[in-house]
Formats: sequence, structure tokens, C-alpha cells
Amino acid sequence: MNIALPLLSSIISLFFALALLDQYLNKRRPYELMWAIGLALYSLGTGAEFVAGVFGVSLGAFKVWYLAGAILVPPYLAMGTVYLLLHRRVAHIVLALVVLVTVFSAVRVSASGVNFDVGIIEEAGVLTIRQSVAQGEPMSGRAWIDSSVRDLSQIAIVGAFVVIAGAIYSAVLFGIRGTHPYRVVSNLLIAVGLLIPAIGGGLARRADLHTYLYISEFVGIIIIYVGFLRSREVFEVFQIPFIRRAREP
Repeated sequence: MNIALPLLSSIISLFFALALLDQYLNKRRPYELMWAIGLALYSLGTGAEFVAGVFGVSLGAFKVWYLAGAILVPPYLAMGTVYLLLHRRVAHIVLALVVLVTVFSAVRVSASGVNFDVGIIEEAGVLTIRQSVAQGEPMSGRAWIDSSVRDLSQIAIVGAFVVIAGAIYSAVLFGIRGTHPYRVVSNLLIAVGLLIPAIGGGLARRADLHTYLYISEFVGIIIIYVGFLRSREVFEVFQIPFIRRAREP
């Protein structure tokens, strides 16, 4: 299951990303492009977990997982929320900042060293001897030799906060104006979909229940995509990517 679930999550998120890209190319709504990028990154992150599960944790798989999955997914999903709720000019400025953060994070991750060996690790002032990424465990940021690289994962927290704030903002607007009730549900579902893998990862680290992480990633991506579909006033029927309906020219 620790191999099958990451593979399934990767395939499903890639399929959803292509569906959103298809919708963007058809309707040219920027938030769909941002969500497509976010789901493509989700696919890369879970795909790296699958590769690590089959072939063992490698430097390439670890860095792809950390950059795509642990850092960049929430910011790009949050950009979808920004484009959905704010003026496009403001969203463009925020996107420029996200791109700068992406470049900075990519440079830091690619240039930083990783330790997969057994060694002495200091935690909370106590020296212990253990493996930085033990066999069969989900990959962890504790493998970074430079512990400051772990701080880049705080970017994901900011992204998740933006999505949650978007849900609250949508709820307030609905309460005041009675408009766009679907956006409340949409942003709330996306926020829940982001939080579920975070909770699963916490259980995996603290309770040694690694399967919870992979289950939570699978459930999370389904909820996130339902949130995307619910971003419109009418819940649209799912369409196979890049296959137009017969009635369309």
C-alpha cells in the first residue's frame, strides 16, 4: 500500500491537472491555470514518493519531493484563490512574488546537501544516533544537512493560510451581499484537502503510522479537485481532458 497509494495519487492528480489545463485553454480563466500547476506539483511530489518506495530514497527523488510536494503545492493552489477573489492586476503582482519564491526555493534545494546515513542527530538539545530517513519511512525534511532548508516548508503554511483566508473572505461576502455562495464551499474544500495530508504526515511521524500519510494524500487530492469543480455556480460534470463535446466547434 505504501507504494500503490503514492502512485495512484500521482496518476490521479496528473489527470486532474490535465483536466484543469484543458479548461484553462478553453475558457482562459487564470485560477484554473494556477490550480493545474498546483496539481502537477502534487503529482510530482507523490510520484517521487512512489519512486523512493520502489527504488529506495535517492537524492533526486528526495529533492523533487521536497521542492514540489513540501514547498510549492500550497502556494500555487493559493494563487488560484487569489485570482478567484482579487482583482487580476493584484493577482499578477502576487504571482510575481510566488515565482520569485519558487526560483529561490529551487536554487536552495538543488544546492543543499542531504544525509541519508546513520549518524548523530541533535534534537531539542539531545544527541541521538539514528538514520535520517529510515528504510520504509516517508521522506522527511530532517535529512537536510543544512537545517535552515527545512524552513522553506513554512512557505506551504502561508499558502494554506491564504486558501483558508479565502474561504473566510468568501463567507463574509456571502453573508453581506448574498453572492457567490459556491466560492465559500470551493475554498473550504481546497483548504480541507490541503490540511488532510498535513495531518496524515504528522501521524506518520509521531505515531509511526506511515500508511496514514499516503491515505491522506489520496483523500486530499480528491477533496481538492471537488473544490475546484465547485468553484462555479453549477457543479459541472467531469470531462476527459482535451476531448471536446460533440456540440462544440
